[in-house]
Amino acid sequence: RPPGITRAGWNDAFARAVIAALRQTMPQLRDTRGRVTVRILLNENGNIKVTEVVRPSQVAGLDQSVVFATKQTNYPLPPLAATEADRTF
Repeated sequence: RPPGITRAGWNDAFARAVIAALRQTMPQLRDTRGRVTVRILLNENGNIKVTEVVRPSQVAGLDQSVVFATKQTNYPLPPLAATEADRTF
């Protein structure tokens, strides 16, 4: 998570819910090993505002599969007090 996030229980619960939602849609590719780092910014309604690859995997198709999965995820609604930093993963 980026610096400047709100240190509060509601924000921790929101972050756990986002991670749980992402786990449900992440690709489970057979015989493929790699790590992709992406940055996701959600808007006030819980929809994706920006998804970008921060560190590519060097595995053909894996980066694209992960970005696609982030766009297919149903994210929880952010709390009303959530700042942009709170909505960045």
